[in-house]
Amino acid sequence: MSRFKQSAIGLCLSAFAATISPPALGQSVDINSAEATQILEYMNGTYLGYIKSSSETENIKSKAGMTALKDALTAKTSLDPDGIVGLNLETDTLLPYRFIYWPVTGDEQTLSENAQHKVQDYLSRGNVIMFDVKSSAPDILKTLQDILGDINLGALTTLQDDHGLTNSFYLVNGIPGSFNFGPVYVQNPDPSDPEKMSTVIISRRDWPSIWMNAKLDNSEDDIHKYGIRAAINTVIYAYTGSYVPDRNRMGETLNNITRE
Repeated sequence: MSRFKQSAIGLCLSAFAATISPPALGQSVDINSAEATQILEYMNGTYLGYIKSSSETENIKSKAGMTALKDALTAKTSLDPDGIVGLNLETDTLLPYRFIYWPVTGDEQTLSENAQHKVQDYLSRGNVIMFDVKSSAPDILKTLQDILGDINLGALTTLQDDHGLTNSFYLVNGIPGSFNFGPVYVQNPDPSDPEKMSTVIISRRDWPSIWMNAKLDNSEDDIHKYGIRAAINTVIYAYTGSYVPDRNRMGETLNNITRE
């Protein structure tokens, strides 16, 4: 069994046994029997999640993009995810997943209190959500916060070239998508805690469209290749955390995830 799968099992067991008080919402998250069943179903593997939209077209695109990302991870790393799971925030637990892709169309209502607790708890545990705001509204951060309600995303900043997301596996410039207007936002690094992860990624990129059409061995100027490489970085970052951006200091971590 791989280190990643052992890690995933440990994560889910600890999540099942305990609750954490989300800092912004102020109460713990209860796990019902249906969610406990989901934890037991997915705890023995490594699964990538995406949040389902009210649009079936969007759901098909999300699943196709995530499946392409899964296949790229299997081909180029030893993470080798077992599958992709579409998630309903009202009925499903988020706890078995280290990485979740979330398309935001702008048509959503503000999350229920129950869903807000789930999301805040998920982020408080150090897991990563990639928000893809597809609304045409000019202020994507306001659009997102209107949907998230009282969820505290922390202080945000634009993604810098030396962030772990740009060099956790490949050296890339940003996190390109099928269109690239406006910045990618991440949680502002804490200078007092260099190991603390940015658990929130926000932009307007339509990432799945570029993932599903990517071929890793295309020409060097192929934006699809760079898009899928950046996505691989994001998932690896979710599983390994932040580190000093010096590949010679990656040591055992990089050796354990690289597949020739």
